[in-house]
Amino acid sequence: MPQIGECALGLLSRVARANGMPLQRLLEYVAKSTGAAPYQCSTVLAAVSNVSYSWLVHRWIDCDSRNHRRFLGLDWSSSMVLRFRHLQVCPECLAEDGYVRASWAATANVFCVKHGTYLLDQCAHCGAGISWRRPAVSVCQCRWMLGRSTFEKNSVPQLEQWSTWVQMRLQPEFEHGNARSQSENLCFRELPHWIQNLSVDAAFHMLHALGVRELQFARVATADVLKPPAAAVVRQILSRGLTRAKTIEGFDAAGLRMLNGLLYEQGVERLASRSTNPADQAFSRTLLEQFNRVNRQVRNTGRKRAHHQEDLFMDAPLSNNA
Repeated sequence: MPQIGECALGLLSRVARANGMPLQRLLEYVAKSTGAAPYQCSTVLAAVSNVSYSWLVHRWIDCDSRNHRRFLGLDWSSSMVLRFRHLQVCPECLAEDGYVRASWAATANVFCVKHGTYLLDQCAHCGAGISWRRPAVSVCQCRWMLGRSTFEKNSVPQLEQWSTWVQMRLQPEFEHGNARSQSENLCFRELPHWIQNLSVDAAFHMLHALGVRELQFARVATADVLKPPAAAVVRQILSRGLTRAKTIEGFDAAGLRMLNGLLYEQGVERLASRSTNPADQAFSRTLLEQFNRVNRQVRNTGRKRAHHQEDLFMDAPLSNNA
């Protein structure tokens, strides 16, 4: 039987294990029997797992021809936001419950609210990434029990509240331990107000665009935005993004000038063009318009001052912040 909050592949992995085979062999068997790829065999996989078709597809990452994804009833605009091949898990949850939660598939989710620990994407024993090609749900390919992994307890309040918000938006029916009572007390006071009006997909893309550059005008490699970064890297990006997020409250000109060279504009542009959510599109487009307007004025002013050394010297603090 499926567990509350369990993902489809996690259930299939448990079913395969109960029948003496790894998940990959079960998927290959179904694909060979039907002559279709595993993701096209939802009806058969649902029957094998003894769940309804709707239950399975709701928790299965579906991708269309335009690279849009559908998961947990929500639209996702890029491959970076969902972990399909390489997982992240809470070792304590695996040890206690023995199943994989669907919310762990979201790259944006970095923290287990129930146990107060960061999610892991690597085996503590062999260092390999955690994938579905393993003997059992809670066992690594090296045969190490993932529930025995060490974990970091020193959480950052911003990241804790962020992950609580993400989990509640992804699976509001799933009260993860004391997540509900904690969220009511925290009131997400560490999060910027504008996040509340966006989808999880858009909120993560915005924080990624705000935090992916550690230094001004640092290069962002294409590979870094085409697949989910390592869990530790995501935490660093989100920490910087949440710290800088307040600079765009109300699209204040002074705040937008501070983001010159830090904001990853291509990421915001990609969200504006690929998102299917009107609110997400409107916010990202407005941010780009205001950001370009403010920083265009700064650049133009800077070019004029170049002819007058005294003006340049007097405005040095402003140009340093640009």
